[in-house]
Amino acid sequence: MILINEFTPDNVVSFFEKYDRVYKIPTLKQIKDSTARHPDLACCLLGKELIASPELFYFLKKEKFPFKTIKGLAIPKSKYPSDIAYNAAIVGSFLFCKKRYTDPVLLQKASDAKMTVIDVKQGYSKCSVAAISSNALITSDRGIYKQATELGIDALEVTPNGILLDGYAHGFIGGCCVKKEKKIIFAGDLSRHPDFDRITTFCKEHGTITEYTEAFQLTDLGSPVFIPDI
Repeated sequence: MILINEFTPDNVVSFFEKYDRVYKIPTLKQIKDSTARHPDLACCLLGKELIASPELFYFLKKEKFPFKTIKGLAIPKSKYPSDIAYNAAIVGSFLFCKKRYTDPVLLQKASDAKMTVIDVKQGYSKCSVAAISSNALITSDRGIYKQATELGIDALEVTPNGILLDGYAHGFIGGCCVKKEKKIIFAGDLSRHPDFDRITTFCKEHGTITEYTEAFQLTDLGSPVFIPDI
């Protein structure tokens, strides 16, 4: 299934329903702008567990969500960096995050899984990273790009332009897509992105198929989450 926000436009929901069942999660109450609708501010999928903010955890528990969910400690709130506790990007055995502000339960789970935590300046790490494979990522953040390449990860740096995000000049590459097995599904018309050719070529080189729709402009939805079957 694919986790998206309850207020995701119908045309976007219909697009994702072509790939999997859609599961809608509520808006974060203590964040006051459009990013309150972003899954990557409310949870982080780590292996076979979903680390969720207390607000989302209790909602999923009430709804009898069919996937193992762990309650985090941090409560996302308005104003950076109070909103980034779960906004961590996982690429293979690496977890990219602004460690000081990352939820301690998420950090402990990463440690238990023998993952290496990479402390980055970009607090919106998950928004900024599209994980293409266990050893490849796409980002518009120069700092993450440099750190990834130093770790031996194949990284592609792209422009942040061409992605809509309500209330902001632009969105992020990680926020507008979701990885499902060997496909990376983009919410909107990827062909209109300035780095379209570079993105599709890079994905193909790493055995990943790009899927997108021309029905609407590429849109940052806050990193929809693919929950594998259990």
